[in-house]
This record gives sequence, structure tokens and C-alpha cells, in this order.
Amino acid sequence: YSYCHGQPGSHAVAAGERVEGGQVVMLSASTGNSTGPHLHFGVRVDGQQRGPQPLLVSIAEGSPLDPHGLPATGCTY
Repeated sequence: YSYCHGQPGSHAVAAGERVEGGQVVMLSASTGNSTGPHLHFGVRVDGQQRGPQPLLVSIAEGSPLDPHGLPATGCTY
């Protein structure tokens, strides 16, 4: 997982650290090619960007998916 466009130097967790819902991971900002402050959440599997929506829905529903099955095309983020 990766978080992008956040405020530089505001990382509140370390790489590989487990996070919980509601936990601050980084402060939002408008860096790079963005139109306003936000925190971009991305999922990479074997170096390929994947659409995170199905994973997030499956976690919320209590039945997490294998990230290898996430779509590599048609992402809406």
C-alpha cells in the first residue's frame, strides 16, 4: 500500500506497520499533480498498480480478498 500527495514529512506510521481504522497515517496536502488537498491510497502487487476499491469493500464486509485478484485496469482513483 502507498499514500501519496500528503504533506511532506508528515508520515505518522513506518513502512510495514499495521494500521487501524481511524488512525492518522499522513496529513493531506496538494502535492504533485493534484487539484486539491487529499491523501491518495494506492495498492501495488508485484510492482503493478491495482484498483483498491474491491479490497476496501471486501475488508468492510469482513471477507478480505487476495490483492493479486485486484483489477489492473479500469481503476477509478
